[in-house]
Amino acid sequence: MPLYNRNLQSGFRIQNSGFRILFILTVAFCILNSIFCIPSSYAQAAPSLAELKRNLDILWVLAASAMVFFMQVGFTAFQAGSVQAKNAISIALKNFTVVILCSVFYFLCGFGLMFGKSLVGLIGTNYFFFDGVSGVFLGYAFAFFQLVFAAVAVTIFTGAMAERTRLSAIIWSSILITTIIYPIYGHWVWGGYFHHEQAGWLARLGFIDFAGSTVVHSVGGWFALAGAMIVGPRIGKYNKDGTANKMGGHNMPLATIGTFFLWFGWFGFNGGSALKVDASVGLTIMNTNIAAGAGGVTCLLFGWLKNQRKFDVEATLLGTLGGLVAICAGSSRVEPWGALVIGIVAGCLVLLGKDFIEKVLKIDDPVGAVTVHGIGGAVGTVALALIAPFHTLHHDRLMQVGIQFLGVTVAFAWSFGLGLLFFWVGNKIMRLRVSPEEEAKGLNIAEYEDVTSWLNFARISKLQDLTVMLEKRVQERTQQLALAKKYTDGIIKGMRESLIVTDTQWDIRDVNPTLELLLGYKRPELLGKPVSILVDRDEGLFKEHTLQKLLDGEGIIHDYSTNFLTRDKQPVPVLFTGSILKDEAGRPVGMVGIARDMRETVQLIQTLQRTNAELGASNERFQTVMRSVRVPIATIDMKRNVLSVNSAFEGLMGWRQEEVSGRNFDVLLGLAVGTKGFTIEGAVGPLPMSATWMGKAVIMNRNGRQIDVSYTEAPLKDFSGNPTGMVCTMEDISREAEIDRMKTEFISTVSHELRTPLTSIKGYVDLMLEGDTGPVNETQKEFLQIVAQSSNRLTQLINDLLDVERIESEKVFFKKEPVNVVLVIHQVLRTFQKEMEKKGIHLKTGFEREDLVAEGDRGRIEQVLANLISNAIKYNRPTGCIGVWVRQENHLVRIDVEDSGIGISEEDQRRLFQKFFRADTSVWGTGLGLAIVKSIVEKLGGEISVKSKLGEGTTFTIRLPLCGRDTLVSKGVINNQ
Repeated sequence: MPLYNRNLQSGFRIQNSGFRILFILTVAFCILNSIFCIPSSYAQAAPSLAELKRNLDILWVLAASAMVFFMQVGFTAFQAGSVQAKNAISIALKNFTVVILCSVFYFLCGFGLMFGKSLVGLIGTNYFFFDGVSGVFLGYAFAFFQLVFAAVAVTIFTGAMAERTRLSAIIWSSILITTIIYPIYGHWVWGGYFHHEQAGWLARLGFIDFAGSTVVHSVGGWFALAGAMIVGPRIGKYNKDGTANKMGGHNMPLATIGTFFLWFGWFGFNGGSALKVDASVGLTIMNTNIAAGAGGVTCLLFGWLKNQRKFDVEATLLGTLGGLVAICAGSSRVEPWGALVIGIVAGCLVLLGKDFIEKVLKIDDPVGAVTVHGIGGAVGTVALALIAPFHTLHHDRLMQVGIQFLGVTVAFAWSFGLGLLFFWVGNKIMRLRVSPEEEAKGLNIAEYEDVTSWLNFARISKLQDLTVMLEKRVQERTQQLALAKKYTDGIIKGMRESLIVTDTQWDIRDVNPTLELLLGYKRPELLGKPVSILVDRDEGLFKEHTLQKLLDGEGIIHDYSTNFLTRDKQPVPVLFTGSILKDEAGRPVGMVGIARDMRETVQLIQTLQRTNAELGASNERFQTVMRSVRVPIATIDMKRNVLSVNSAFEGLMGWRQEEVSGRNFDVLLGLAVGTKGFTIEGAVGPLPMSATWMGKAVIMNRNGRQIDVSYTEAPLKDFSGNPTGMVCTMEDISREAEIDRMKTEFISTVSHELRTPLTSIKGYVDLMLEGDTGPVNETQKEFLQIVAQSSNRLTQLINDLLDVERIESEKVFFKKEPVNVVLVIHQVLRTFQKEMEKKGIHLKTGFEREDLVAEGDRGRIEQVLANLISNAIKYNRPTGCIGVWVRQENHLVRIDVEDSGIGISEEDQRRLFQKFFRADTSVWGTGLGLAIVKSIVEKLGGEISVKSKLGEGTTFTIRLPLCGRDTLVSKGVINNQ
């Protein structure tokens, strides 16, 4: 028997007799009411049309009331099927208790508070105990209709709190919502239904809720939300990481039957709300059915997409109920297309709301009561203002939307607020929740005494479920095995290696397509044939009895090199791996072997052998070239250890190859950074092994003689471009170095000899200009000024030459002291202040800190800054701008001197720091200033760079070592605190 039929029969076995009795009573009730509602005077005189219309209205209201009452069967079946089996009887018991309590307490005071004479639109004040009801139109029929409506509102919260709430808590909660929450809010909206001359305050504003989307369903839904929050989730609902587990839904056929009962009862719920029989009832019932169908179809498709093309029964049922709830408010006003739209929107929001409440708010609602009734009711109430025809509304559309939203908000605040307060206080006074043991055992046993029949049913259901589960597992396992076989076949067919399967007699049982391609056979040609047609018995596997050893117990052959034979008996080199096949008893039944085609590998090995031979020949040629080159050459590895040297290197240094191999190259030549005579430009710390270096150095040969060389290092790289070492070449420039030293000494001598007469000439010219030797006319004065200017230029040139000579010959001593760079800059700028004012130059400065201290010679730093600022003034435009900026950059002090002058071309920038080079010959200068600046900065352990663009200005950047804290403490600049 299919699962659906078994579960359906199981559900009917529980309640079959009850359904029969309830159905008979309902039919009898309708017949009796139709009979007794006929006026007693009927026998004496024919009733008037008005009396017939009144009797038909009463009959319809009573029939609709019976249909709404029948919805309790639907609620019970839906909730019982949606929870765990161990709590199904508890659901039935609580739903029944709710209805009997509502029947009593709505009679006592609920109806009076809801429909009695209004006190300023807030509360009813009469009709308690149904006193005086018979004298009003429809009388008791109206009262009964409202009683079953109240029962619907009260029943909603039991599903949201199912499976973990005490019966006593359900009783007190039912009394509260029946006597206070539902009737008072109902008076605000429907207070004028029994007496048309009065109205509740929301109704006076124009709030519309025809059949109770908000009055009945949202009020019940928001009260359910408060209860579910306070009572907490069921045990096992949420994992430690916050993810939710699916619980319940043990009998979805029963839940589906419940949904059908509710759907049927809803025709009376909405159709009877007109309180009369006319053509509008047809539209109301049709809209009800359309909205239900639209909500169900929407959630059917929604669940299908969400669950990867698997239908979700629970989602479909909830969507149908959401559409029924949403259409209540506007079922008598909207057109059928409007009902379709409302159903679709409600279906979507019901499912999204359920996920939000369960996964985000972490509120456990076993039957989806909050999202169906609370959210569905609110959506339908607001939607009617947007969809209903304009003439059916009390205000313009925007105003109506606002009023509808106000009514929905008031319902939430009233029902959820009072419910939350009640449940919080109630939980403090008496525990709302059952004990963990009772919850684990199930409320059927904890709250229902006669459990024998239930336990029998539970055992049968479990047995049936187990049978179904086993059948399903067998089907799943069969499908898995078929799928695994399909995957295995696909893997075998797609293998790049050749596959052979044999029996214990070495007859071939199967091969894959790769082996067919490798050897040129077709599969049918090989099946049943001995494996010897593929493997020569006189060599390889058979020659050494390797296959027999496999069967005798060794179990597997790893990477055995042999030859297979093609169809044309041509050998193919393969790497063979074999494994034994066994049956369930562990007996060998054959062998499976995998052969990897090694032809490409063999060809590659042969190619590598040829390449190695060629590389050896190339290396021999390289060594021959190195030995024949007259330039000293050495190769070193990444640790700067010597690999090889040529004969020119041996001749220059006096070391032979075998004596220097493996020794540190820098130590061997005295090239370690910091050694006197090491002048490779830009070298700060060890030389990087990824760039080419060029410069001059002083090295020491084996005999201790110092040799001036022109030095070059270039990286050696492998085939991937990764550095593996360096090639170092040297050229003996001792003769050129000696000539440079002689030139420097000559310049120094000449400069000293010229300084004395120039000083005398300048002194006599100054005396003559000042008139100490007698009066001079204007012409003589002009000539004397020219002589004075020329003397000054010659003096400056001589001083620059002497500075260059002293720096290069290392006759200048550079102190290492803390220097406050900002103070030095201020002092230098004051020196040039008048000159800048005279030229109209604006000065800008920016200092990151006033206490930036560099390590260097204060006087030399002043000389560098003075030269750069002087150049900035000299090459600047009138009314131009000069900027000086100081900041810390890692372990350096950075100084930027920028101007808005004429700029320097890219070509001139490359030669800017050479001796006697001037980028602009229109301005007088020696061309030595920047060369001196560069020498000083580098002697201080710093660096200088330039950035410039023609017509836009120039920026010189100096980086000097930052003075460390230990140095500042030792010099007494700061305290060691």
